[in-house]
Amino acid sequence: MGAIIDILPLGNDHYLWSIGFVILSLAVSLFPTKAYIREKKDYLFFLPLAAFMAGSLHSVRIGIDLGTIFLICAVLYALVKRRAFPPRHYMWFLAAYFLCMAVSLIWSRNVPQGIHILRRCLPLVTFSIGWCMFELTQEQWERILLVFFRASLLFIIFSITTTLYISFSEHFSWWEFFGIQKHPVHGIWESYKWVYSWLPYNHPSYNAYGLVAGMICGQYLLRVKRISIPEAVFYALSLFLLLVLSQSRIGIVMYAITIPIAAVSFIQSPKWRKLYHYGVGAMIVVALIGWVQVNTVFSLDHPREHIYHVTVDFIRQNPVLGVGVGSLAETLQQDEICLREEYGNPHNQILGDWLQGGIPCLLAMLAMMGYLVYYAVRYRNQEMLLFVIITLLFMQIEMPLDIIKGLTTFVAFVHLFAHKPNDRYNSKYASMCARQEKEVA
Repeated sequence: MGAIIDILPLGNDHYLWSIGFVILSLAVSLFPTKAYIREKKDYLFFLPLAAFMAGSLHSVRIGIDLGTIFLICAVLYALVKRRAFPPRHYMWFLAAYFLCMAVSLIWSRNVPQGIHILRRCLPLVTFSIGWCMFELTQEQWERILLVFFRASLLFIIFSITTTLYISFSEHFSWWEFFGIQKHPVHGIWESYKWVYSWLPYNHPSYNAYGLVAGMICGQYLLRVKRISIPEAVFYALSLFLLLVLSQSRIGIVMYAITIPIAAVSFIQSPKWRKLYHYGVGAMIVVALIGWVQVNTVFSLDHPREHIYHVTVDFIRQNPVLGVGVGSLAETLQQDEICLREEYGNPHNQILGDWLQGGIPCLLAMLAMMGYLVYYAVRYRNQEMLLFVIITLLFMQIEMPLDIIKGLTTFVAFVHLFAHKPNDRYNSKYASMCARQEKEVA
């Protein structure tokens, strides 16, 4: 153990290591800059955005710091250019969800904690403002995808290398890390704590959420030939290995859903594409049936089953308005087991929003996710569709919108994929903005 602690930066005190990761990610993705920077002023928003995307994957703290820098720089860019853009429709749904949570503070039994949670959820609003300050070109948008894809690849390589180092230096059997059910490796830590011991944040599900989003970026980059087939295959195989090593069950499910759906875009023949759609649809139905049958082994462990029942019982007591933002943990921990195990949320976004903010908050969340699905299908934005699907899956076992790591990932990719320059919505949006500029002139 001593060798691991001496060499690997365990704990939260390694800010410089996070900065180094961001710089390395940018270095392998952004050169040459002449290909995507139209004028020097573009650096003002582009580099902070690229740094934020890479940093949010590595560290919650540096993600917050770089996100704040990005927002300030985006506003400065708009002031320099003397131009901002009207909000897109989906931004109003994000704001409505935040507003419903804020209103529930009125009847919360823990107002200070509620205010803390609302501050944590501010990116739902502030990032919408930031993204109204500029427009990405096609080349810039693809380069941001490349930054996150390469940062994710570095993340995977470092994590697997860490596991190998630990296995050899501490004389662990490599096979101890494998398995679907979480178990302690060498009788000390669960495997994900070893695998992610080079990071300040080691939750396997939230790390998997970001890495599968990186694979979504990769399938687009492969389609437009911005990355090679070997690089894409290496990412997919190494990601699967990492998910198994870290025993991320939901990560494996998100991975298994993403691969076949992403493959649709590589089929050119309309006839074969239609048959493939039917095949994927049937496979998903079978997979969902299988999920229901085996979830007691694969997903729904006894602690989660208990906390779900406790949450439903409290929802029956507060079905309309809920307990108010900030009172979620306090309410659940009235149960003896939840108090002993320190469960702060029900590990389900739907149940958590219903209990916390009542029916208004629940409907706002469902409307937000429903609109994102509509947007993705209506405007043929495959990247958005894939991301919303894995988010909806993730919401069944965690509360990503209540945890800063999950919320940051969600907000970052919703905005990024919604600003895909060549989808149908943004083509109409660009025409509208150009028309307004002519009228003002």
